[in-house]
Amino acid sequence: MEPLVGCDNKIIREGVRAMLAERQLEAESLAARREREGWTAFQLADRIVLNALSDNSGNWAEYKDPDRRNAALQRFHDYAYQWY
Repeated sequence: MEPLVGCDNKIIREGVRAMLAERQLEAESLAARREREGWTAFQLADRIVLNALSDNSGNWAEYKDPDRRNAALQRFHDYAYQWY
């Protein structure tokens, strides 16, 4: 999905950025929970995803705001599902 961060279509670009911001927040929450649970809960794949999202978070930092994120996601869903 990361190549779509630079998409020419603003609705797609902003929707993807909002989705990645949401995924980063979910990954951070999951990492914190697993850290509390101890080493037996560690999942390398989750850590790789979180690291990749964190490394690129400047591309979607503005969508950590829930109102802005939800608005962009709604526009994206409306756009994407108009042909469904």
